Amino acid sequence: MIRRYITFLALILLVLVLSGCRSTSRDNTDYLAIHYDFLHYSLGDFEVLSESESRYASEWHVQYSRRWMLQYERHDGEVRTFSLNNALSQNIMLATVRIALQELSDVVYAFFDSAEITITQQDTLRIVTPEASIAINMNDWFLRRISSEDTLDPQNGIRLYSVTTKELITDWGATLHIQASIQADENYLDVIEQLEVLTRALSDYLEADRINLRYFLTNVEADYARDVDFSGFYNRETDTFYLN
Repeated sequence: MIRRYITFLALILLVLVLSGCRSTSRDNTDYLAIHYDFLHYSLGDFEVLSESESRYASEWHVQYSRRWMLQYERHDGEVRTFSLNNALSQNIMLATVRIALQELSDVVYAFFDSAEITITQQDTLRIVTPEASIAINMNDWFLRRISSEDTLDPQNGIRLYSVTTKELITDWGATLHIQASIQADENYLDVIEQLEVLTRALSDYLEADRINLRYFLTNVEADYARDVDFSGFYNRETDTFYLN
């Protein structure tokens, strides 16, 4: 009995010791110098605002790497910042999506008198009104593509200096997804009609042939039970909403 107790304590001590013994590595690579040509192609002229150290920790390992904060001016005069670390393709993807969502937010503002419109950490344009919560984002295949080395071609890659949402749709395979959670009351059809007007406007603005849609009704009562969830898409060529 005593031997089992001692063995049990030894195992606990071993787990505690191992949990605190994580290996550490430091990546001192100068990614700013390595990627300078592409960054100049993508951003145009830029300024290094700061350099710092980023930390990534897993259960067994801690890695430190260098991080740079760059500032550049887009073709329309907007000044933006760009965060560079040891994952340039991911950096480009995040920056591209945020530029696109910011552009879309400018279009969306015209359709809502009083709404909270934000770009979330999950790379979603979120619109909150008293009647609905609406999320606009892009398809996973597109996000995977611009997270790849394709974006880093110094002649044909994504140019943050001038990229637009329309370019992402026509040249890079992006598709918009609009998902709305709607209060199921007597006015819910009016909300859907407003969303359809918004969808048409976004489709015309972007010259997008297709926008995927999904509507959820919340606080559903018995009379609306059959209409809890519809999904489908909008076809710009035929000006038709296909929902079921």
